[in-house]
Amino acid sequence: MPRASLFEDSIYSTNGTWTSPEFAAASSNGNYIRYWFQNNTNEDVRVYFYRTDKSTSEYASMMIVSANDQNYAIYHNSTAGSGTYKIVVEAYTSGNIISGDVAAAQYISRPNL
Repeated sequence: MPRASLFEDSIYSTNGTWTSPEFAAASSNGNYIRYWFQNNTNEDVRVYFYRTDKSTSEYASMMIVSANDQNYAIYHNSTAGSGTYKIVVEAYTSGNIISGDVAAAQYISRPNL
């Protein structure tokens, strides 16, 4: 069970990319963050997980989600519980429509999913 739900939304974009608003973790809820995406399109997408409270602009984690499928990844860092984050979904092949559901949750220990 997640200690806290950090973000969830149903998304749709016609310009090939979608970016979530920033959301914050709480240090008392652990240092493991699972992010998930359900892809409702006919093409693969990349899902980037950015940590926004650090000076670097690079993503902290990335996963590919196949067409009409779902996937998740887990970000872990000794200070993850005190970070702020955003998720970016990219239709990297065509730059067309993005549609699906996205979520992030925080855990005390590595989730066994």
